[in-house]
Amino acid sequence: MDFIKDPLTHPASEELVFQKGPLSRVIAQIRFPAQDSISDQDFVRPFGELLQATYPVVKPVQNKGVVIGPQGPIETRVDTSWRFMTPDDSWTVTLAREFIALETQAYEGQEDFLERLESLLGMFQRHIGASSVDRIGVRYVWRLGAEDLEELTTLVRPDLTPIYLTNFSEQIRLSMSEHEFELPDQHGRLRARWGVIPPGGTLDPAAIPPIGAPTWLLDLDGYALESRALDVESVVDEVRDFCERLHVFLLWSVTDAFVAKYSSVEPV
Repeated sequence: MDFIKDPLTHPASEELVFQKGPLSRVIAQIRFPAQDSISDQDFVRPFGELLQATYPVVKPVQNKGVVIGPQGPIETRVDTSWRFMTPDDSWTVTLAREFIALETQAYEGQEDFLERLESLLGMFQRHIGASSVDRIGVRYVWRLGAEDLEELTTLVRPDLTPIYLTNFSEQIRLSMSEHEFELPDQHGRLRARWGVIPPGGTLDPAAIPPIGAPTWLLDLDGYALESRALDVESVVDEVRDFCERLHVFLLWSVTDAFVAKYSSVEPV
């Protein structure tokens, strides 16, 4: 949107929730020093029982470590991670040996997401016992479907769609840009990827499941790499800062036509 000149420093504004729009996934991930005990079902059970009311579906996931040696692949270890989900699979908590993550495909705004995260981290701190964190990250994945590609240049700012202004734009199958920025007004970085991926293509199967049609992707990741004590309130505040910065970047990336199409709020 034209009123945002610099998406890395522009002040945060009231969030526009595009409930009709193409927000595919929101993920917050907190990494911590590895804990082997997380593979133990008995160790994790009390934590899972606390999650039961909100995330009652539990799925253990086996993760195999492999190294390539002179004799070929060698399995080094098998870890178990845990996925706790809502019955409709719209919200997922993942607990693994080195991270805990909250993920949703039914985003209703920052406050709802942060309240869930704060509750989750409080239970995690009490029952898993991690005392420090190594990385805090927030990721928003936006996708425009094949039906929107025909009007892509009216929905997304020209800086993000230069190849679509050529006379061979209809032949494009894959066009992807990736940029990483230092955030001048807060600790951390912002990684932005945007472009077109072909039918059946993906950059990350876990966060961007392949579909049978071409899509335009805006994948935003705000993160900080710093070891620090696990203080739930501070972590949630940092996640909030990243959410706000990614929202500003999204608004910078799109046009008034995008807002009019996917939001009930009139453009500023």
